[in-house]
Amino acid sequence: MSGKVGKNEAKRLKAQALKEFQSETTEEERERILRRGMGVDLGGALQKGEEKVFEKKLTKEEKKAAMAAKRAELAERRAARKAEKEDERASGERSSGQREEE
Repeated sequence: MSGKVGKNEAKRLKAQALKEFQSETTEEERERILRRGMGVDLGGALQKGEEKVFEKKLTKEEKKAAMAAKRAELAERRAARKAEKEDERASGERSSGQREEE
């Protein structure tokens, strides 16, 4: 059995969770929970990691592409930092060389 749940099944599960939540709590408790923001979305259903369960799974190719993009971004940042340090080092040598001449 696969771990995927269809749209209709997801809606049914959400409606069931909402019905259970409403039957277990009083109106005052629901308002208090909503005010506190304790894991309740605007629809009133409890959030128990639903987003993670129902989100689209990435394929291996998509994961590899995302990792390659992250690595490229990281390499770019490292190169920028290294260039920055080189510039600081070069400007530091120039200013110390000028002091020695004076």
